[in-house]
Amino acid sequence: MPAARSQSGTETFPRGAVLPVAGGILLFLGLCVWLALGFGWLPGYPNPEEKSVPIYQPTAESAGLSLYLHPPLNSIQAAGESQLLAFQFVNHSGADLTLRSLDISPSECFRIAPHPEKSGGVSGVILKPGQSSLFWYRLSAHADRHSNCLAQFPLVFHYRWQTGPVASPQVEEESISTGPVEVTTRLRIIARRLVVLTSRIVPIILIPLLVAAGGWFFQEFQERRAAEQKKQEQKLQVWKTVLPGIIDAIRNHYIPMLSIISVMRAETSKKLPQCPTSMKSLPGPCCSATSSATWSGTAGASTFRTSAARSSAPSSSMP
Repeated sequence: MPAARSQSGTETFPRGAVLPVAGGILLFLGLCVWLALGFGWLPGYPNPEEKSVPIYQPTAESAGLSLYLHPPLNSIQAAGESQLLAFQFVNHSGADLTLRSLDISPSECFRIAPHPEKSGGVSGVILKPGQSSLFWYRLSAHADRHSNCLAQFPLVFHYRWQTGPVASPQVEEESISTGPVEVTTRLRIIARRLVVLTSRIVPIILIPLLVAAGGWFFQEFQERRAAEQKKQEQKLQVWKTVLPGIIDAIRNHYIPMLSIISVMRAETSKKLPQCPTSMKSLPGPCCSATSSATWSGTAGASTFRTSAARSSAPSSSMP
């Protein structure tokens, strides 16, 4: 491909390198954006762990105390990280209730702690009839890659409270459950996000790239085809210029030369006359004339006859 030239006449860069360089720059920028979204450096792209799982709230209020877990509860929990949950207790009874504890199951893989920790959580909080109170807890998962906790688990939150006098309290317990929460590692979450992101943006990027590549290859094919046609036209023009001269040379020189050569070959291929058997024993130039007349045709034969007649005349006058 010809190189592009500046106004001063110096070569700057080949034209064929413009498209690959531009494609490389766009590919690099796309890779940077892809990694930034995959690692969460750019806001706006939803995290897969932001999906909220269903929470099964109590349907009856006969227990006197109800617990509500406000969404969202993320469906994916990274090991070593935590998410903030909001629990609301509502006293439906006609007496005071004292909250005692709030636990989670399975406790070997999950842990909940009050937020902030100095608040102490629900322990010892008294709720008046019809009163509700909101408490914040942090849910965390503790697991490594060799642990059995890297799986999905439904969560069950157990809460206890007491009623009656302090001297002889009556302890009651209820629970609420949620859908399955997956415990995994941050590396797996990033890999999953990159795969999901790739499946979304590849069709958007791939179609224009394919169209651009197809247009570029089609343009290259057209240019090569035009170059081949130009070469063919040049060859045809050369033949149109040279061929008449060749035909004239053949007509004026080669064909007459072939005619002369064919005539000469026809003359030299004729058979020479042979000496008669009765004259071979006679003295004279018969045999020598025969051997020396290898060039002759019709003229050579007449010369041979004349020589033979002359040599036979003296021989007839002898006694």
